[in-house]
Amino acid sequence: MTIKEALRLILNPRAKYADRATAVADLSLEDQLDTGRPRLRLYHFTRNGPFMIGFIISLILIFLVLFGPLVVEHDPNITAQTIIPYYDAELKEMISPPFLPSADHWLGTDRWGNDMWSLIVHGARVTLVIGLYITLVRVVLGMILGSLAGWQEGQWLDRFVMGSINIISSVPILISSMVLILALNIDKGMGVFLIALSVVGWTEVAQYVRGELLVIKHLGYIESAEAVGLSQRQVLVRHALPNVLPQLLVITFLEMGAVLILLAELGFLGIFIGGGSRFSMGDFGAPNPITLIDVPEWGALVAQGAPFLRSYPHLVLAPAMAFFIAIAGVNTFSEGLRRVLERAPFSTAFLLKKRMVLVVALFVFLTALVMDYTGTRLSYARTAATFDGAMAQEHVNTLADMAGRGVGQQGSLDAADYIEERFREYEVDRGSALPLSTTYRHVITTTISRPVTQPTLAIVDEQGQVVRAFQHQQAFGYMLGGRAGSGTALADLVYVGLTGGPTAVYDDLYVRNKIVLINDSAPADFATEAMRRGAQGVIRLSASSSVRSQLQVDGANPLQVPSLPVFRVSTAVADAILQANNLTWEQLTSGTNATQRGEGWFAQSLPTQMQLSLTLNAPQVIEIPNMIGFLPGYDVDVVYQMVAVVAHYDGLGIDPDGTIYPAANHNGSATAVLLEIARLFDAQNVDPRRSVLLVIWGGGTLDDPEIQPYLEDRDNFRRLAAKVPALLHKTEYIIQLDLAGAGGEAIWIDPASDPILRDTFTTAFKEIDVPTTDQPANHPPTLATAATIPTIYLQWADANLDPLTDTAEAIDPAKLQQMGQGVARGLVELVREKFYGD
Repeated sequence: MTIKEALRLILNPRAKYADRATAVADLSLEDQLDTGRPRLRLYHFTRNGPFMIGFIISLILIFLVLFGPLVVEHDPNITAQTIIPYYDAELKEMISPPFLPSADHWLGTDRWGNDMWSLIVHGARVTLVIGLYITLVRVVLGMILGSLAGWQEGQWLDRFVMGSINIISSVPILISSMVLILALNIDKGMGVFLIALSVVGWTEVAQYVRGELLVIKHLGYIESAEAVGLSQRQVLVRHALPNVLPQLLVITFLEMGAVLILLAELGFLGIFIGGGSRFSMGDFGAPNPITLIDVPEWGALVAQGAPFLRSYPHLVLAPAMAFFIAIAGVNTFSEGLRRVLERAPFSTAFLLKKRMVLVVALFVFLTALVMDYTGTRLSYARTAATFDGAMAQEHVNTLADMAGRGVGQQGSLDAADYIEERFREYEVDRGSALPLSTTYRHVITTTISRPVTQPTLAIVDEQGQVVRAFQHQQAFGYMLGGRAGSGTALADLVYVGLTGGPTAVYDDLYVRNKIVLINDSAPADFATEAMRRGAQGVIRLSASSSVRSQLQVDGANPLQVPSLPVFRVSTAVADAILQANNLTWEQLTSGTNATQRGEGWFAQSLPTQMQLSLTLNAPQVIEIPNMIGFLPGYDVDVVYQMVAVVAHYDGLGIDPDGTIYPAANHNGSATAVLLEIARLFDAQNVDPRRSVLLVIWGGGTLDDPEIQPYLEDRDNFRRLAAKVPALLHKTEYIIQLDLAGAGGEAIWIDPASDPILRDTFTTAFKEIDVPTTDQPANHPPTLATAATIPTIYLQWADANLDPLTDTAEAIDPAKLQQMGQGVARGLVELVREKFYGD
């Protein structure tokens, strides 16, 4: 091949297909093989310069598609802006990308500081795969329609195909491609380009096939095949098409080059896969949003660099060179294949076998698998894998040493300071809005009442000696509100059961000088009824596993004087009471041994004597700092859809007798996971499209932590340091974490969680071989927002809730790692996918 021919082949891949026809087109393939030509040998390839050059380039491109993203540092599926402009004090100048090629970035960087070589390597997968699919669809569609038209010359199908070709060809392919892509919605990604470029690109292949068949159908061996009784379909498939396939194979690679040229042309005009995300520079930047590429693709890189062609030519030359090499590779490979077929023709009839349908299906499946598991999915998983469980464990250890972090106690204030320090270290923006500024602290004011002395609950004998004492905050907790408050009681028990619900009438109930035992289904103000009838105290059986003391004083139901102690007890206390009376729950709750009856109730005396004691200090108003961090999104279209990741940092604190409840797993581990995710986002340069709110609440042990109204009120987010300040953020999704460091073998997901979020995080944990379950949990969620905001609640199933053993030593580092990695994986997908849930 002369230099002139080589340049013509590279620069004009749409060479006339007639020039590629062989000199023996009027012979059958069997006749061609019997003409004395040499059979196919290895030297036909190795001595074929164009074939070897194209083959080597093709191998390099295949390697980039399969393994390229694994060997480059920058990941555009995670990071939109690697280098933020800054002022260099030593150089006394503003350092702002794009940067010219250098030792660090040998192809330079784009305008956002992203390495061009990394972008081209990642873009190879998208550009070449979509180019291959478009080419195959074009060729197959053109072959089918062209062969049917040529075989039925002059009939209605031939006229229809030729009419369609004339209509499509009447509009320049570049213009028709643009119109179709925009009409089908460019934001929908690769599928739109596949449809649009295939619809307008099959015509030339169809014309070539039709023209060849118009000649072949009149040749002698075709008439012979018809004479022996073969059907028209058999003649077409067995004898006609095999003579077209060799050159059609050559044309396929030429068509691949033409598709790549079209993708480059569209990119130069700003039409590229995904359409990009709109990014606002803020009040002091560009007046209109700037487009950032969503999908790393060569055409998108050309589009992004076109405005800087004169000032920073490398922004266009780098992806243009990638296109050039790929097009040159497939074109020279095509020329080399043509030479092979001329010198040593071989049968390609196997391409028409039925088994090829399975081969094509397998090819489509494998390429889809490669795109799925090595594209954004792999990027998300690789980013999440950098979650450092050891660092999260250090956070747990630190928080567990802060004297339980009780609300209103010093440990809670120390924890808030620690969280704020970590937010600053990880460059998390301030997320709480004040009238004139923003801060990390959203302070809520509430009223609490703590015991002056250690609360007591015990079973005593007839002499008043303690038979069995129970642990505060573990077996029982006190309740506040109305007549529930301070008091001392030493008396026998009487069980009061309800048969009429809240409509019961207690006129005949006699409980004077008794301690009343009731179920959790009893009316909330039953303590008032019991005091009116002379009871000394109330024991309420807890329907849940939580028996923590109710510190918060409800403003609508404040403490009243006089009061009596009201304790909420666990099943351990209930079992001890039953054992002391030789009863079963069926016997007690059935009322068969009732000593009193009334309208809607019955009472049964129990000889067990109990001792209750609670002395509270005066209610005090306290301020609880809630730590709010903010990671601003950049995509104008979805930035307002804020994702809130919620954890609680407080614990039960210190009891008056000095008992400390470390709360390492319950609240401490979830806070540690959230802090480590904040570090991960900073270290991995994760640029979220949606904004992220990191909420570490300080009122988790209160009955009303006040977090739900905070997240639902958009006015709280008016002054966030957002990249798009004109928009008002709203909480679109909530991820609530707890019990992250110890538990069973599966992650429990609240069945009431949002279905789309549940699918996302189920898949995320499945990728790291951690099962999930929605079976009933022993610790229900504390944030009930599923009805208004899509919410998911995550914790380890079957977690131990014993507050005394909830120490840092009980944390399982492997489980902390798994929880953090799974949450990070789901969160990255949630904030990076523009059309999440579609």
